[in-house]
Amino acid sequence: MPARFKNYLVYFCLSLCLWQPIYALIFPSGDNIKNKSAPDAARTDIFNAIGRSMNTGNGSGSAVYLGGKYVLTANHVNLLSNISFDGSTLYKIDSAFGKRQIGDKDLKIIKLEKVPTGLVGATLNTATQETNKIGTLVGWGRGRSPSDTDSSNGWTWGNSATEDKRWGENKIAGTGIFQAYSDPNNTYTNTPVLITVLNNNTDDDEAAAAYLDSGGGIFAKFGTQWRLVGLTILSSDPSNFNNSDQNFFVRISSYASAIEALIPDPSILSDWKVDHSLYNADADNTADTDFDGIGQLLEFALGGDPNANDISILPTHALAEDGGSSYLELTVTRPKDLQGITYTPITTTDLTSWPSGSTGIVDDTPTPTDNGDGTETLIYRRSQAVSGVDQAFIRIEASEN
Repeated sequence: MPARFKNYLVYFCLSLCLWQPIYALIFPSGDNIKNKSAPDAARTDIFNAIGRSMNTGNGSGSAVYLGGKYVLTANHVNLLSNISFDGSTLYKIDSAFGKRQIGDKDLKIIKLEKVPTGLVGATLNTATQETNKIGTLVGWGRGRSPSDTDSSNGWTWGNSATEDKRWGENKIAGTGIFQAYSDPNNTYTNTPVLITVLNNNTDDDEAAAAYLDSGGGIFAKFGTQWRLVGLTILSSDPSNFNNSDQNFFVRISSYASAIEALIPDPSILSDWKVDHSLYNADADNTADTDFDGIGQLLEFALGGDPNANDISILPTHALAEDGGSSYLELTVTRPKDLQGITYTPITTTDLTSWPSGSTGIVDDTPTPTDNGDGTETLIYRRSQAVSGVDQAFIRIEASEN
């Protein structure tokens, strides 16, 4: 944790009889080269989901991948330009998105410009039975000082050369409420927290959070599922760690719904625009940022990417035989469950007098075919056979409700 978190006031209730030996990113009985890959297959996703704020070289804090383009970190973490989950691949932070802080708490959501490859977003815990579970801590902070050989007076945090992603274990000893703690720009009040305590007489995987682990997480197992139960924010000692030192984590079960509410919903047009980094004039419904001739509203309605030129999303037409006659049909593929969009098929026999509704369409709300990939296909047919007209046209209009 940053050294500025030296002064704090916390109210909590713990039963000392529950403080049994614990398994815990600094290891009292280990060195800095251990636990730098996932502990097992079941925890691979949660280990991989922890990133660091960085440009190149050293970082400025840890972060938890939530899925899509969204990352959760501590509000006090000073973000650099990128997030990396493997220490080399950089995902640029969308600076126009800024940050979305959860109330006045030490939590904020940031957005990346691209979806990270091969990651699974952390599952936010909503249950309140965290106490006494063995938590898995993951952070991208500093290790212990390599010069520490005598543990009688504790262990000192290392320098930037010891920064790496590590996992460790620690028992969640209890819960509490921080009345107040501050960074140079903010004061965080009445924050529910989870608490772990260091005990250097336990297993080699016991760990304590150190400098730059802020924004990382502690995960606990519920059934077969590993969930993010806490976000690392604070150590009781800002420079080193000793027996009985404590780590504090914002209790995710208290804020899971608030976190989810601040993540844009790509099924809503306005949120979809934010998700695709469309701001100001680029967010106009008629804007065409990828120059493929498809405006933003239609890109949304047809499942396109406004930042990738692709006309393959456009509807296709064909002649369908039925009862010895041919009919003009339009096939439309769209994402399932989009909100606030109306699709109106329109047909005409000339290009100058399009009607305002779906007159001449057999069924303007045909039953869609589920494609099994998050999309569905609809087919619109003209009611008049092509043999009865010299020419005919059909199109789909998408409008925002």
